[in-house]
Amino acid sequence: MWSGTGLFSLVWFLARVIPKPSRAAYPCQRVAFPLASGFVLWVMALLGSAFAWRKARGRVAFWKACLWGAAALAGFALVVTSLPVWRARADNPPHGIYGVAKGISPGRVVWVHGPEATHWEGYTSTEHWYETNHTDLAVVEAMMSKVVQSVGGTHTDAAAWEAIFRYFNQQHGRGARGYQAGENIAIKINLTTCNARSGSSTVAINTTYEKSNAYSDGHWLNTIDNSPQMLLSLLRHLVYVAGVAQTNIYLGDPTGNFPRYLWNKLHPEFPAVHYFDNYGGSGRMRCQLSGVPFHWSVTNAAVNPGQPIVQDYVPVPFAQADYIIDFAVLKGHSVGITGCGKNFYGALLRCPDGYYRDANGANQGGSLNYSSMHLSTPDPAQGGPPGLGHYRCIVDLVGSPVLGAKTLLWLVDGLFAGYYWDSHPRTWNMAPFNGRWPSSLFASQDPVAIDSVCYDFLRNEWPAVADNSGLQGGAEG
Repeated sequence: MWSGTGLFSLVWFLARVIPKPSRAAYPCQRVAFPLASGFVLWVMALLGSAFAWRKARGRVAFWKACLWGAAALAGFALVVTSLPVWRARADNPPHGIYGVAKGISPGRVVWVHGPEATHWEGYTSTEHWYETNHTDLAVVEAMMSKVVQSVGGTHTDAAAWEAIFRYFNQQHGRGARGYQAGENIAIKINLTTCNARSGSSTVAINTTYEKSNAYSDGHWLNTIDNSPQMLLSLLRHLVYVAGVAQTNIYLGDPTGNFPRYLWNKLHPEFPAVHYFDNYGGSGRMRCQLSGVPFHWSVTNAAVNPGQPIVQDYVPVPFAQADYIIDFAVLKGHSVGITGCGKNFYGALLRCPDGYYRDANGANQGGSLNYSSMHLSTPDPAQGGPPGLGHYRCIVDLVGSPVLGAKTLLWLVDGLFAGYYWDSHPRTWNMAPFNGRWPSSLFASQDPVAIDSVCYDFLRNEWPAVADNSGLQGGAEG
């Protein structure tokens, strides 16, 4: 029975893992691997000892038989030391907890998995991921309630929001109080696939504001951004539960354009919310720079070294906000992952490489000598240093008193995760997803903790992206 089990485990492991090595981290493969490796070692030891015994019984001197036995033992040791170590984490050295955990329950990251939230044929489908028959709003609303209540440590939505605002205000020296009428909330979403730098190529900003399906490979409408159902649920929480007036809510992405499918889902119910984007057409609020400076902790990361760095200023929606909600999209990237920290790359109106919409006059774009965010990534292709121990601008973005320190809640939309920066959605194979969409929502009051959890999920499902060897562990660092 043991031999049969070992042989079956070996065949199963090889058949599953050779086509896709990341499957070695699956729970079933973690069970099969010790049985398979034990079977291989047993067979090698058996053959080696049998051969040595035959030699000892013949005319060969006893010392030669001993040599054969030693060779078998050496082979056994070689196999043991050469066995791969399958890990569910990156290969950076283990370490203790860094920093100080944040939140009502310090360091808590809430993950809600609602498998019935999504029903869709996939990227090449003629039907689109954001349509109502492919995302169940009722399930999404239940997911939002669960994460809010878990973050707040309560059993009702109202009590949870009160606790979340109270904790934030107490930490910021405003006293142990909840939300007060008239305070502004800015929601930073991720509209990378509607990037304004591409003008009307990605979004028809001069006419319908429809996201262009013809862009790239002809399926661009099926590249994912924040789900309209997720955003609708969040707005309902803020307006109907937390008591925030629509006119005090600002929602958008300074470096993107607000597509029609989001507008059509949100604007009818919440027409007084300020939906901001880069262009500002068809009722959208045009994002402008405020007079509030954003300061970097380094001075040598300019696009053009040796020349004066152009001062960054915070866009108006974030400058006038009393609270920010960072609502990222779960996806991979050439720098490893896109999470809440990376979502702030788009919070400064100009692009990470220094391109600015009004560099040469209104809507006359060009590159200025801003501090380059790309040069601080662990991606050598973008000019950044891989590995650990290097400056990363995400630390400045998340730690800034005018951005990260204003953030009330960190959320990650994982209904349809994107494989790479361009957000091509793929179903997930690891348990408990098992070939379905991730259908997940993450929430925390701790930005480092939530990005760490999202990194673990992405690294286990897509190690070739999240933990690619060229980064030398820099994505985790």
